[in-house]
Amino acid sequence: MTFSKIWIKGVLFAAISVLLMACAADPNLGAGPQAVKPIGDFKLGHLVVFADNVKKGPMSRDATPEQLKTALEAEMRSRFGGLTGKKYFNIGVAVDVYALARAGIPLVLTPSSALAVTVNIWDDSKNQIIIEEDKQFSTLEKLSANLLIGSGLTMTAEEQLQELVVRTVDKIEAYMRENEALFIAE
Repeated sequence: MTFSKIWIKGVLFAAISVLLMACAADPNLGAGPQAVKPIGDFKLGHLVVFADNVKKGPMSRDATPEQLKTALEAEMRSRFGGLTGKKYFNIGVAVDVYALARAGIPLVLTPSSALAVTVNIWDDSKNQIIIEEDKQFSTLEKLSANLLIGSGLTMTAEEQLQELVVRTVDKIEAYMRENEALFIAE
């Protein structure tokens, strides 16, 4: 088999994979924001997102601290700002590391996007942290055909960042739900 036949088969495999992933797309995609179920008596007080000391991962596209902060803050407010509990809680988020994948070589070198943040949550009325240790979350881009081709070829840096931010806030929400008893008014 010649190199050109192998290359063509590889490209066809990648194209078919992308097509299959598109067919299996999330049915809620584009459905708009959905109401978040209450988390105890949680009501969002202050939300502070820091990205001033963020580190850029290897082989990453550029993103400014302001872009990182704005994207994460918008998703956090969208997700938690509508909760109407009885008690205010403040959330602090520090963006530690990001990597927005550059274009690679399909099937050979396909960098992935990643985001790491540290979160702490405060009881506003008591002015104290509710969980002693800060919680760190590391998020990789979603498994998809992009991993074969590389999201650096199929997505803009803004799209990569938005996907990472949504997945990170999903993890934060799941963590809060696991600790829902901490968000009950006394």
